[in-house]
Amino acid sequence: MWNTIVRALRDELAILGWSAGFNVQFDERWTTDNMDRVRDGALQLLDLKPDMIVVWSHRATAVLHQQTTRVPVVFAAVSDPVETGLVASLAKPGGNLTGLMFWENSVVGKMLEILKLISPGMNRTALIFNPENPTSVVIARWFEAAAVALKVRSTLAPIHGRDEIERAVESFASEPNGALLFVPDQTVAIHREFITALVARYRLPAIYGGASIAASGGLMSYAPDAIDLWQRSASYVDQVSTRDQSQDREGA
Repeated sequence: MWNTIVRALRDELAILGWSAGFNVQFDERWTTDNMDRVRDGALQLLDLKPDMIVVWSHRATAVLHQQTTRVPVVFAAVSDPVETGLVASLAKPGGNLTGLMFWENSVVGKMLEILKLISPGMNRTALIFNPENPTSVVIARWFEAAAVALKVRSTLAPIHGRDEIERAVESFASEPNGALLFVPDQTVAIHREFITALVARYRLPAIYGGASIAASGGLMSYAPDAIDLWQRSASYVDQVSTRDQSQDREGA
């Protein structure tokens, strides 16, 4: 999946006139859900003194937000960047970050509504999330508010890895009429096949914040197209690069 979406970005940049070996050099760092590796990858890229960084995930974006105010950063997928403190506003981000939003408040409510439609008897729901993700506090607040609006009892189930995922799902399944919501997160993506098999074993309705989870056997997902986000982020890269080149010429 990840190679596919990165290729989509490169292909779109080529259409806009940015080709590897001609006028741009690409350096990549691949991380996991380990925040130490995320920080190390970000610092390694910054040590290369890049003209720009394109980043996927709120975790990595938050790290870059902390580490640099100089290098332009284009994020391809974050939760509400204003509420999470990445940018000043959607109209005028300010600073050195801009890009595309993956999730916002209404999405969580919509996901719970869909769960209620397919499981009308649902009277309780759990949010499965990794608290190391900087968006977890915000998403948890959205989730609890949406559950109140639907008159559904909510449970927060923080997890860090496979064992905690298993315990959380097993514990939640001990009572009837429940349904699960999994946030878009690297921990969930890494364990997607284990998660979908586990949820199926307990016959729990579940909705996921990433299409790859549904493709791995999950019941359903509600999320934007990742390839489309990467393709659209290419225009941000082009605009920022063109602006910076224009400013350099004016300065000269």
